[in-house]
Amino acid sequence: MVQSIAAVGSANSAAGNYTYGAKFQVEEEYQIPGVTIYTGRTGAHTKRVKIWIGGVAVKSQDFAMTGRGLFELSFTTPYVVLPGDLGVDITASYWDTDGAEYTRANAAALATPPSLTNSRRGPGFLWVAMNLYTAGDAEPVSSDASGVATIEPRLEAA
Repeated sequence: MVQSIAAVGSANSAAGNYTYGAKFQVEEEYQIPGVTIYTGRTGAHTKRVKIWIGGVAVKSQDFAMTGRGLFELSFTTPYVVLPGDLGVDITASYWDTDGAEYTRANAAALATPPSLTNSRRGPGFLWVAMNLYTAGDAEPVSSDASGVATIEPRLEAA
């Protein structure tokens, strides 16, 4: 797991209408059957998870959540990374559909702050940025100097 998710003790939920996300690249053909996500929000709520490529949401699905914690969410059908997607920026994002709260990890509070750019996770996978956000339900493209997204794609061989 990425450090931002492994260190969920530093994650919090705050009032606001923001989408958070993490950008990565793959160098091998994978499929993305879902994501692992931490939510700091209590009570019932709905998260919208998206996969973005080139400014287009190529996968979008809403998930009912039942409180705070770490969740493995599976898409109804996986997103298959196409040959043209290899080496291209892909973003996994999450947004609370009521626009009332958002979750992020506080980078300064992490025991080992993650490298927010160009960090290898394993063969064929490169983190490009783990600290992206934007207002509302849109692709996160701005950098948050103090926050880290609490999402990671799950990858399987295609």
